[in-house]
Amino acid sequence: MTPRLPSNWMTKAALVLDPYERQARLSPAFLCLAPAMVMAVALYSSQLWSLWSLASLAVTVGVMYLLADVARSLGKAKEKKLSARWGGPPSTQVLRHRNDVFDAVTKGRYHAFLAKKIKTDFPSAADERANPAAADEVYTAGCTWLREATRDKKKFALLFGANVNYGYRRNGYGLRWLGLGICGAVIAWTFLRHGLVAFEQRVAAAPDLESVLSAGEVATVLTAVCMALLWLLYFTQGRVRQAAFFYAERLIVACEVLPAPARKAPARKPKPKNVNGRATTKGTYRSV
Repeated sequence: MTPRLPSNWMTKAALVLDPYERQARLSPAFLCLAPAMVMAVALYSSQLWSLWSLASLAVTVGVMYLLADVARSLGKAKEKKLSARWGGPPSTQVLRHRNDVFDAVTKGRYHAFLAKKIKTDFPSAADERANPAAADEVYTAGCTWLREATRDKKKFALLFGANVNYGYRRNGYGLRWLGLGICGAVIAWTFLRHGLVAFEQRVAAAPDLESVLSAGEVATVLTAVCMALLWLLYFTQGRVRQAAFFYAERLIVACEVLPAPARKAPARKPKPKNVNGRATTKGTYRSV
């Protein structure tokens, strides 16, 4: 009997082995902790080999996995707020008649395809104007079916890549303020860990500006500053929106490669029978 790993270990392994989990969840968590990890190596490298430091390293890894889960939760919470701010989920928006991402002919073809798949008529432009909420429910149902029909990562590699990129930006945006807080805390600790008076004395005794900080302190501060700029300039609402709409377009375009609904074969008419109960050939006459 093959031994089974505990479910929590399987979950952690999935974060590393699965491409989506690794890039969309674990990577933002790693970026969030990067300044603290650089500080630990740059300022406390001599203590890292001790038993307690190894235990701290294990705790750091555990915190990273915890942050990966927090990143997803915060990202999903941001997703709902952003969708409401944008006017609805992007995948629903691009199926609306009033949206111009796809031309009317192409959009009509997608509507017809999805209508057959979910066995529900798609609203016309007039129906959409009369009841936008009801129309959105139909579009959302079509997108839900599409997501389930495009789970094959190899066949829909471009769509999967767009989904990973969207998840990465969304979860990073969710961790934005936490990441900025860690950057600020690392910078403050680097300067003031020996006390404000000690830092003032060091500045007063330094012959030049370069002598104020050690090489490890410079590396720590530069890392924290660069990461703060990353959180401020890269993980923005605009970049999340860009990735979200690109994914939405790729999702709808998947209609082009999915198999069309099978047509029902016409029912075969029974052959006419003569008075003896035998089938006769069309166009022939048998006398009795």
